[in-house]
Amino acid sequence: MQRHSIMVSDVHDPHTIMPFYSQEHEYSCAAAPIMRGGKVAGALIVSCRATHFFTEEKLILLERYADLIQMAFYDADFFDASRIELAILPDWKTQNTYFSSFRQRVSDEYKQSLPGQSMQELTTIETRVRQALEKELIQLGMLSKNPSS
Repeated sequence: MQRHSIMVSDVHDPHTIMPFYSQEHEYSCAAAPIMRGGKVAGALIVSCRATHFFTEEKLILLERYADLIQMAFYDADFFDASRIELAILPDWKTQNTYFSSFRQRVSDEYKQSLPGQSMQELTTIETRVRQALEKELIQLGMLSKNPSS
C-alpha cells in the first residue's frame, strides 16, 4: 500500500469533500498514516486554529513524524489496509453518548457472566461491547445519511 496523506485547508468549507466532525477551534487539519512494510497501524492527525495552515512542506514533515512514531509500535500492531472498513458515523456528540456508556455496559455484561471469570474473559467482554457499539453507530450513521429510511 502506498501512503496517502491528506490536508484540509478549511474544515468549515461546505465544499470539503470529506465529511468529518471538527472541534470548536479547529480550522485546518492534516493526517498521515502510520505505516510499516505496506501495513497500517493508525494515523497521525494534527489540527490547527488557523485556516490554510498546512502546506505541502508541512505535510511532508508530518509524514516524517509518522515514520518516527511507527517505531513505537510492534509488528503485530500493523495490518493490511484491505482490512479497513470505513463507514459513515453519526456526529461526534451522538458517538460520545455511546462511548460514555462503554464501562457501564462492560460491567453489566461481566456481572451477567459466570462467577470467577478471568481477566481474559473481561477482555473478551470488552471486545464484544466495542463491536456492539460499532454496529449501533454504523446503523445510526446510515440512518442519518438516509433520513427517509
